[in-house]
Amino acid sequence: METSSHSSTEHRASHRSIAVIAALVVLAFCGILLYGWTQHRGLDQAAQAEAQHTSAAEPNVTVVLTKRASPTIDLTLPGNIQAITETPILARAEGYVIKRYVDIGDRVKAGTLLAELDTPDLDQQVAQAQATLEQARAALAQARASVEQNKANAQLAEVTAKRNATLVSRGVLSQQEGDQSDAATLAQAASVRAAEANVAAAQQNVGASEANLHRLLELQAVSRQLRRCRKS
Repeated sequence: METSSHSSTEHRASHRSIAVIAALVVLAFCGILLYGWTQHRGLDQAAQAEAQHTSAAEPNVTVVLTKRASPTIDLTLPGNIQAITETPILARAEGYVIKRYVDIGDRVKAGTLLAELDTPDLDQQVAQAQATLEQARAALAQARASVEQNKANAQLAEVTAKRNATLVSRGVLSQQEGDQSDAATLAQAASVRAAEANVAAAQQNVGASEANLHRLLELQAVSRQLRRCRKS
């Protein structure tokens, strides 16, 4: 009996030891978890605080004074410069540049005087156009005088034809002479119409000559002042 009671006592003591060890293990595990969670939470809070402090704080900028570096090697390369926008400048008349006011690369504005030209060919054309105009005006005056003369001849032929018709009716002149007078009257009337047509043609020639001379005079006026008329 004593042996059985002793064994039962040892068995209960062994169970209690195991329970105590298990409780200690559980407590140790919970302590480790609590410690890890506490450390993680502290690190997270510290990171958030650092981030807020960094975002609110003024940034630090490191500046360095620039200076020209000493050349270590000389390198020469070919190259050219070309304008983005180009504006052609053309003279309205051919000639020779006698004076230039700007150079390549100068900045100019609309209406800036660029150069003056000498245009001997244009001057000769102007003189020739003036002579042609005078000839056309003279031809017009001659055509008008011809109209007046032909009108006078037509009136004389008409009066003569009427007189001859009276003499033919009286038998003083033959019928052939009367017919010739009538034909002369018709011929003079045709001459008047032809002279009037010549006057119209002469007037057109005068108008064309005046227009040509006016055009050449305008060219002569602007040829000596070559200007940049439009902005690029």
